[in-house]
Amino acid sequence: YSRKRIRNMPTKTRTQETARFHAIADDGEVFTIVEITQQTGIDAMGSRETQWRNGGREYQAVGAGPVDPRSESEFEIVRLGKAVKRA
Repeated sequence: YSRKRIRNMPTKTRTQETARFHAIADDGEVFTIVEITQQTGIDAMGSRETQWRNGGREYQAVGAGPVDPRSESEFEIVRLGKAVKRA
């Protein structure tokens, strides 16, 4: 975690795995895609609970590296140049 202050409120950031799903290439190869979301947390004054808000997202194929989203169901595995569709 990292901490910084915005408008006198303590904030935190974290990276969370927010989804994991299978995607299939035209040749039948199956990949596991992991969605990773940056989150910012705000500790409201007087509260012990952190309120987390989602920020940017990125995708990784397990064992194959970064993935570019093309739509909600279509992705490209960058290193392989391979198009895949959510199963």
